[in-house]
Amino acid sequence: MSVFAETPTVRIHRYGELRLAWNNEIALVYKESSPTGAVIYQQSNSYSPYGSQAERRDFGMSNYTALSVVGPLVSYAAKWYGEGGAHPSYGTLFAAFDMQTQKKANLKEYFSEPQILTALLTDSLLKPRVRNIQKVHTLTEFFKQADGGCELAIHDDILESFAFHHIKADRVAIRIGIPHGCEVNRGDFHQIGFYLPLPPKLKAALQIAEEQKTLMIHLAPNAFMK
Repeated sequence: MSVFAETPTVRIHRYGELRLAWNNEIALVYKESSPTGAVIYQQSNSYSPYGSQAERRDFGMSNYTALSVVGPLVSYAAKWYGEGGAHPSYGTLFAAFDMQTQKKANLKEYFSEPQILTALLTDSLLKPRVRNIQKVHTLTEFFKQADGGCELAIHDDILESFAFHHIKADRVAIRIGIPHGCEVNRGDFHQIGFYLPLPPKLKAALQIAEEQKTLMIHLAPNAFMK
């Protein structure tokens, strides 16, 4: 675990035989028997003030914020900035990672399509941007008809850009992060939220996360809000 030698306090999350060591600079998933693990995210900055003019132009940096840790799912926000083209590029995104599969997590794995579709269609930010809304009956149709222009990148990968905010009775509050749609609006970022029923596959994990204060309301309650 020497990778954490120069980082702030690290928290340890346990899920079966998996361990997650994390803070807002780095997140590493590993097994107790093999602590080398795999990096989920790591803060980076390739800028060198002493480099050549070309080297100073061609650099990037990224900063992270842990949003929620629930069972096998780790959600985080990434803010990035890069130079090297005609102009700087920068933005913000949310991502959800499954420690078991070591792949992106998707809301469809935990909630039914009708539940997700209803939430998206009734969202005040997204609804006005859906063409022929009366003909939308599936998520595939929703993403075909949704057009966020340069302001919003409304694509199916927003279903992998979520975090769990808080629990209210038998429902969980979901937050989805939507980045800018094209470079004209680079840096734009919007967050939408809605409630869905507690999913059976994550019900116990969500309750533990609430007790351990690893939901977004605890880790980043006001982050990335307009």
